[in-house]
Amino acid sequence: MLKVVGPICCAMLLSGCITSAIVAGTTAGATQGRGTQVQQSQIDQFQKGVATVADVEAKLGKPQTIGQTANGDQTLTYVYAKGSPNAASFIPVVRWAAGSAKWHSTRVDFEFDKTGHLLSSQSSQSDTDCSLAGKCNAG
Repeated sequence: MLKVVGPICCAMLLSGCITSAIVAGTTAGATQGRGTQVQQSQIDQFQKGVATVADVEAKLGKPQTIGQTANGDQTLTYVYAKGSPNAASFIPVVRWAAGSAKWHSTRVDFEFDKTGHLLSSQSSQSDTDCSLAGKCNAG
């Protein structure tokens, strides 16, 4: 049975019979982001020394990570990533040679003192181009 199914699936794939199903499955969520997207306007609404951990979590939700230092300071980290594949990524066989995706990610850290009041906030972002062959270039 396996000797027959493999060639049939391969022929259907190469003929385009199931290409639309692959594209539909692959593109679903392809440009959707993952994580919590935090805008600068949201960061600016939190005053140093006034805003608390509870204030930030109430407006932004649970962070992706929570870190704690030895002296009791706490850091809430919000991370967001979004990928956009190129058109070649959806073409069977061609995707391995020419398929790629652009990734945009942001990271926002809120640092709090041991009483839970905001000490600082900082954000960073990065753009990366990755081929499906495994090569990535940070931009």
